[in-house]
Amino acid sequence: MNAIGLLASFFGALLVGISTQVGQVTGFVGGIVWAQLWWRLANAVGWLLMVVGFGLQFADVCRKRWLPPSSAFPHRGDSRKETTPQEQVVPAQALEFEALLNVLERRGLITRGEVLEEIRRLREKAAMAKD
Repeated sequence: MNAIGLLASFFGALLVGISTQVGQVTGFVGGIVWAQLWWRLANAVGWLLMVVGFGLQFADVCRKRWLPPSSAFPHRGDSRKETTPQEQVVPAQALEFEALLNVLERRGLITRGEVLEEIRRLREKAAMAKD
């Protein structure tokens, strides 16, 4: 929809520019005389295209900004929700964590000892918060 709005605005601006440059005969103070009626019509159509094009672009931006992505509703119209069992989630997260740790360790940014110390510190902090 954004591309259509851009095209409409572009062609509208083009029509307005051409009709204003070529179709007007100025000679009166404060007034515009059109060479032919067709130039006036072209100018009006150009303005209409620009306004409609900007409206389409605005509607597209609003739609993308305020509506959640379509992936948030995988089964529109279906009240059932797909859930992933915890038995699948925990190993996948552990694998991702292990991969991240390997990359950081390979680059020399952290060591496994530092990670284990931080895990111990966070566990102690969580235990103290429970008490």
